[in-house]
Amino acid sequence: MKSKFIAMVLTAISLASFSLSSCTSSTPKEEDYYDPEHKPFGKYDEVVKVKGVMEFLAHNDSRVPSDVTPETNVFIKKLKEDMNIQWDYLWKVPSTQYENRLTATMLGKQQPNILKLNGSQYQQFLKKGLLKDLTETYKYASPKTKAFLFRDPEVIESLKTEDGKIYAIPQYENIDLSVPVMYYRADWLKKNNLSVPSTPEELTNVLRVFKEKENATSGLGLSKSMVGSYLTLDRYLQVFGANPFSWIERDGKLIASETTDETKNALKYYNSLYKEGLIATDYAATDVSMAETAIKSNKTGIIFGPWWQYEYPLADLLPTQDWACAPIPLNTGAKFIVPKQEISAYYVCLDNFSHPEVLMKMINAYIEWDGKEGCKPEDGYVWSWCPTQFHDPYEVDTQYHQFQEQIKIDPKAENAAPEEWTNHLKNLWKVYPDFLEWKEDHGAVKFQANWFANILGRLTNEGAWKVILDSKETNRWIYEEYYDLPTKSQKLFGGQISTHVEEYFVKAIMGEVNIDDTWGSYVKEWGSLGGSKCETEVNEWYTAKKSA
Repeated sequence: MKSKFIAMVLTAISLASFSLSSCTSSTPKEEDYYDPEHKPFGKYDEVVKVKGVMEFLAHNDSRVPSDVTPETNVFIKKLKEDMNIQWDYLWKVPSTQYENRLTATMLGKQQPNILKLNGSQYQQFLKKGLLKDLTETYKYASPKTKAFLFRDPEVIESLKTEDGKIYAIPQYENIDLSVPVMYYRADWLKKNNLSVPSTPEELTNVLRVFKEKENATSGLGLSKSMVGSYLTLDRYLQVFGANPFSWIERDGKLIASETTDETKNALKYYNSLYKEGLIATDYAATDVSMAETAIKSNKTGIIFGPWWQYEYPLADLLPTQDWACAPIPLNTGAKFIVPKQEISAYYVCLDNFSHPEVLMKMINAYIEWDGKEGCKPEDGYVWSWCPTQFHDPYEVDTQYHQFQEQIKIDPKAENAAPEEWTNHLKNLWKVYPDFLEWKEDHGAVKFQANWFANILGRLTNEGAWKVILDSKETNRWIYEEYYDLPTKSQKLFGGQISTHVEEYFVKAIMGEVNIDDTWGSYVKEWGSLGGSKCETEVNEWYTAKKSA
């Protein structure tokens, strides 16, 4: 569980604004459905109606027919045809509106049966007794789903309550996915006879040249946002071994990274870049969408982000912008801070739903159907619109190693892919010969944005995943030591703490405060706003964990 709790505390605050215990539907509970054979894909004799909600994100896949909607997504159609499950959306809203809409829904009469929650939401719903016991539901998992779920058995064990029950199906992640990667304009580097930067000083020099020679007015592409999917400040602070809202060990005790000297030094460095015009001059107003626009308009030459940045936002830019990747520069003695355990989502059922096994069946279906004939983008299948997306936490690593072993035997992918590969990896293997031609001559074949970006991010030895593996090999990171659900004080004070940190960081980078003069008062206020109480509780957990 990430202890970066900004999103979580916002949810906790909104959920705390009403009594969840009074929100349980008045609909009488029916006796739970039971199949003694626990068939993973068993079709119901009668239609089972399921209500859900959606955190909507528009897809950018040109292969999908323009008339496809979340309701007409092939996945939804196949649920009805193959298993007699009728999925209906109560509502669909962008991610920025999801929490407020969820709050309003829980106060209303019409409530969903199946939900995807974050850590704080899950904890709140569980505490109030709103969730269905899913222990029996795990028996409906298909062999593939079981293999994915139990790659790390400790994750499932961590969800068990004192009486051994399980109330969620967790989508957890390989922690290596959290390691940041540097993406840079290789064409600009080559044109200006520059080397890939590996230190903060070298990074500054490259950005200076990009500004002078390439008119890169937002040379380093970061936003004011502290944490998020990409282009957020947390990954850039990692250059100095800082990661806000993470807890690291010092002298046997956990301390908050946003209060360390490493963070102070990082802010001073980015303030120096701001003074030189190497990041956006309107940094205080630069959100993720503005930072993304600068990349697309040739104003940015370097970004730090997750392993999938080739897939978005770089995929559509690759025909005209030559982006390569490398480890992010590190200050002397610095290491990344990455989570020790990370659950990105909790799939749950509300307590009055009499078909909790539907949740596992839908997860089985997603894993089984994704990428197969009839479930491809051109068929009207949009993976990001499937209500129960679920992947092998170690999928990317597995794909890389399988591909690299096969490429030794068949360097140009002239033969069929191994039968045991996933549908997705087989599809990448099919287009790999075209990718090789495009790599040699961009005009030789049609650029296939989604497939080629997948290959660059996941499979090649020049790609993002290889960068992460090399970082691991060279011991470039340490673990964040707190990975439980938010503590009582984190839920209570997290909102005001995160606001304080974010506001100070923006002012520090823009030079509106003198960092050396104000750092002590910033840390003191962090403590008085609830940080000290959070620190006490986190260390109580840590002490108990070590002695267990």
